[in-house]
Formats: sequence, structure tokens, C-alpha cells
Amino acid sequence: MNAIFRHARRALAGLLVLLALAAAGPEPVRAAEVPSKRLIDIYVKSTLLAFNDANITGNYSVFWARLSKVFRDQYPVERFKEIFKAFHDQKIDIGPIVVEDVVLTTPPSIGADGVLAVIGVFETRPSRVYFDLGYIRSDGDWRLIHINVNVKPAEAQGDVPPARQTRDR
Repeated sequence: MNAIFRHARRALAGLLVLLALAAAGPEPVRAAEVPSKRLIDIYVKSTLLAFNDANITGNYSVFWARLSKVFRDQYPVERFKEIFKAFHDQKIDIGPIVVEDVVLTTPPSIGADGVLAVIGVFETRPSRVYFDLGYIRSDGDWRLIHINVNVKPAEAQGDVPPARQTRDR
């Protein structure tokens, strides 16, 4: 099982670099307020459950369609199959998050680049699901422009999701 997590972490580290590049060109954003905790929870769970469905089925078209226009323009749906291959091949299922509370490890914030940063964890067992998500205003709503998901054994103490280095907080 630890080998699965090592491979998933390696694949996701590469994903973080690719997805951070997409954050460089979001649409200009009017002054926006951080959404309520309830909306944040909805964004996080709907994003991660769509991500999970895509990984389980190998069909990333619905997940891709929910991304920000900038993200969709930079990465065709076929690229997501490559990026998340480790999750799909290893049959990693983060579905149990549906019954767990969203635990934010840092308060959500909107950076100077207009990206809404949402970082936290789901205290699932036997593994925790860490997430670092970025949203921009696109198509009239907050849409995903950055995703980093990390699954680690729950026994690991002191784990925190990796923070993005490319974002102005």
C-alpha cells in the first residue's frame, strides 16, 4: 500500500508543476469576497468527487468541463488522463470524503492574482486526503484552475498539504 502512495505522490508532484503553470493566466477578476464556509465546502466536495469519478472511470470529460476556461484552454481532456494516470491505475478511491467534514488547514483567501486558495484535509481512514485547490472567476462562477490532491496513511503525523510556491497570498 505504501508503494501506491509513493507513486501517487510522485505523479502528483509533477501535476503540481503543470497545474501551477495554468495559474499564470487567469481572467481579470473584479474585487471578490471569499465565499462562505458552506460554499467553500460545496466547491471542495464537488471538485474532489468529480475528480474521483474521473479517476475511477478513466473518463475525464465531465471533470474537465467543470474547469475554468483558462485551464480548459491550456490542457485538453486527454492530458488529464496522462496527469492522473497513477490515481486511475492504482484505483485510488477518495469517495469516502462525501461523509466527512472539510477541514481547512489555512483560511481560504484570494490572492493578488484573483485565485481563491482552499487548502485542507479530509480525516478519512485508513488514509487522509489532502487537497490544495485554486479557483478563479470564470463563466460566472468560481471554477478550478489548480488542483493538488495527496493521499497519505492516516498514521503519518504532522502532515500538511504542500503549499503552492507560485501564488501570491
